[in-house]
Amino acid sequence: MSAQPDPQPAAGTWSGHELPTDMLIAVMSFLSPCDIISLRQVCKTISEATYIRSVWITTLRSLCYQHDIYPSSFSYADMTLQELERAATAPNRFRARLRREFLQNKPVLPVASRIIHRDFQHLRFVPGGRYLLAVSRQFLCMWDLGNRPAPESGGVLHHVALQRIENTTHILSLRVRAFKDEILVILSSVNAPDSFRVHVFTIYPPAPNPEFKQLIPDLVLPMTAADQYPALLCATARHIVIYATPVTILWNFISDSWTSWPAEPNGYNNTFYFCDKNLLVLRVERSEIHLAAIPPLHRRMSPDYLFPPFGPRLEILETTPLHRVNDPAKPLRQCFSGVSLVFHGRETSTEDQPLKIDIVSELDDHRALLTHLALMPTVARTTAKLTYLGERALDFEYELANTVQFEWVGRRDIQSFFVQKNAVHVCLASLSDSEAGAREVSGLLDIPGLPEGELCNDFCSFSGRVCTRMEETEGGQGKKLLILDYLSPN
Repeated sequence: MSAQPDPQPAAGTWSGHELPTDMLIAVMSFLSPCDIISLRQVCKTISEATYIRSVWITTLRSLCYQHDIYPSSFSYADMTLQELERAATAPNRFRARLRREFLQNKPVLPVASRIIHRDFQHLRFVPGGRYLLAVSRQFLCMWDLGNRPAPESGGVLHHVALQRIENTTHILSLRVRAFKDEILVILSSVNAPDSFRVHVFTIYPPAPNPEFKQLIPDLVLPMTAADQYPALLCATARHIVIYATPVTILWNFISDSWTSWPAEPNGYNNTFYFCDKNLLVLRVERSEIHLAAIPPLHRRMSPDYLFPPFGPRLEILETTPLHRVNDPAKPLRQCFSGVSLVFHGRETSTEDQPLKIDIVSELDDHRALLTHLALMPTVARTTAKLTYLGERALDFEYELANTVQFEWVGRRDIQSFFVQKNAVHVCLASLSDSEAGAREVSGLLDIPGLPEGELCNDFCSFSGRVCTRMEETEGGQGKKLLILDYLSPN
């Protein structure tokens, strides 16, 4: 009997083995991790292609770009295929766990924990969740937490980099931004009662012995004991805005140039954004966003030159009153900028990666309203167009809203964390159809032993990791840090 030829696909159908492997790999570079895994059900040829390491390296790098993650959080060359796949699917797995347990009205419990036996403040994850920064008195510290949960709960961590901050008695704030392949760390401090300082460091965490390196001499402003502490209103990878009564100071720390102008009344609560050579100011007391050109800057002559040149008030090019998304006649009231977790430090806006603004305001029933906007580029790219993405009412009072942290986890998906008493409330919302209202699910993230009212914490939804401060002993003597993982290592 003669051999029968292999059956041929019917006309109009497609078989995976018709494409060469390199083309399959190229196609998968445009897919999400879940879509790549789903391809394993198609045929043997495509399934085998989904187990190629380069597919998952490309996917993980793409996710880091999309989610504003520090790329060096992952040692791609040293990671196994399983580790690459696990890291790439972690954001979806974390959100899936939250949705599943929230819909069952169950709190989400941690799977592992680690301890740092020292009192730290201003906790900040480098996006990706591997590196953690914090300050303690005059010290800046960094830890490498790795990409996997602790094998055993209760493990103790030790810092991998430590920097003493000179000429300071108290550190006021810590901000983290992307800076080429390094991390930019911006601190503000006071050396009471004489001066206020801004310190700018860089660090490359994957180095064998990472060190904090001073990028530029400190910016120093004189103070008197009666002065209100100056405040950082904005920090990008190039500019810093400082409110220091009676002036607002703009410092370009890359070119080491600066200027100042008269501060607005109640300007302590204003927020600044940089977009395509323009400066946008969220005016809290007026519920408006003002567009202005970045004023001319002047070279800072020396670190001892304590006062920047004093210029005229900002020239406002355009004023946009803030209003309800579906009712332009109804203005927002009692506005302030939400605490959005950003890392990029960009000053440009594109269609693919617009700069986003999250604003909290007060509703008539005293609940908090969250309004999301994006700065979209114009054709001339000399200004930016303000576009409303959506809004949603939050399930707590406006007075408590200053403790909310927001993190964009997709083009129109946002995750919020809110600490009330000794519980962490988490909300996942999709703004895909703003007219129909946000689709959302919410519930509690369980943090065993969280002290009531403890606001020193940080969250990383990409890795499903939380860091918070706890009482060292039951009697309340001292503090310790607790790092909690909410994703299983498998």
